[in-house]
Amino acid sequence: MNWTGLITNRKTGVPMRNLFALLAVTVLAGSPTLAFAQDEGIRDDAESPKTAEELPAETMGGQTETPVAAPEAAPAEEPKFPEHEFNGWVDTSFVYDQQSNVIGYQMAQVGLRMGHRISENYGGFVQLNGFSTGNDLTVRAREAYGYYQTDEGGFKLLAGKYYAPIGFELADPPDLYQFSNSLVFTNLIPTELVGAMAVFGLGDFGDFKLYTSGPWDNDLGALTMGTKNFGGRLGISLGDLGGIGLSAVGGPQVDEGLLRIAYDLDAAIQATDKVLIGAEANLNMVEGRYVDAAGAPATGFAMPLGFLVMTNIAFTDLFNLTLRYDMVKDAAFDDGGVQFLAFDYAGDGQTDVTLSSITVGPNFHLADGWDVFTEVRYDMASEPLFTIDGNAEKGSMSAAAELIYQF
Repeated sequence: MNWTGLITNRKTGVPMRNLFALLAVTVLAGSPTLAFAQDEGIRDDAESPKTAEELPAETMGGQTETPVAAPEAAPAEEPKFPEHEFNGWVDTSFVYDQQSNVIGYQMAQVGLRMGHRISENYGGFVQLNGFSTGNDLTVRAREAYGYYQTDEGGFKLLAGKYYAPIGFELADPPDLYQFSNSLVFTNLIPTELVGAMAVFGLGDFGDFKLYTSGPWDNDLGALTMGTKNFGGRLGISLGDLGGIGLSAVGGPQVDEGLLRIAYDLDAAIQATDKVLIGAEANLNMVEGRYVDAAGAPATGFAMPLGFLVMTNIAFTDLFNLTLRYDMVKDAAFDDGGVQFLAFDYAGDGQTDVTLSSITVGPNFHLADGWDVFTEVRYDMASEPLFTIDGNAEKGSMSAAAELIYQF
């Protein structure tokens, strides 16, 4: 799992998806403090439903004749990077997409995660993802960084490439609750950043991340434009109930150095030991260029916003169900009518477009390391954005069955 806590989407080539990578919760605690996973160094378990066995047992006992003060609870131990880490996954899918008229098998992704701590304080981590592109496999480093941590683990500093700590959904196929990522993840938040990050542990309260990077999702941007993007995330633990994350990131992007800022609020609530509820709200400010009424070049801001709500219900150890609804609205902010998604049906630059989707995902746990994710998704738009059989439509259906093997 991604220790910076977001979530990314895979580049499957199917419309309406980008990188199965971002965004879950950072310290969004499913536990009072961050927990180690078998992958990507540190992560928080805010998204992982707890079974009854994992929840702290209730203590019961009669009152003694002489009451004795209860011992003070030991301070929560801050998480640390694991000494050794080597694991990965293979992701194979059978997909159908109505808009592109595609149906068939694909090997969507292969992932390999490796980490080693050379001393109590220093180490490194790398995650390599292989993406299927026709008959070829394109390999890319999704994360690659060196790190320093204090002996107690209360402070960590890393430099290199890392997942952006923003949003509800996580980055990789094994870490999601359904096959596809939300519209919020795909359109409104960054996935990968190149720069440096500091993590400050706040004990039972949660943690705080502060980072600087180059432009969003651009490996060379930090070199050509410098690390002029800045961001932060406050993760607030709610104990066994879950957690909340408050995030912001922004700076000049590769598009002529124009400004973009994202504000994000996400929550993971463990309603019962079988029911997880997730939510996210996001607002962007995106600078763009346009030609004003007098024909002169000008700049203005679009203000796209979006949200998602989801639930995952574990009916048995072998079967769980995910339900999700999400929406992104492309709204003009000023008189220039700058559009983030660049849809202009009226021809006057003023058309706001709303995208939304409904996802139903039955999932099956076959054995340790073997899972099948199935999904039916319907995407909708306020304008006829989808071309189906040569006709412009306001809706499009897709479906998938995905086998993930983890090792």
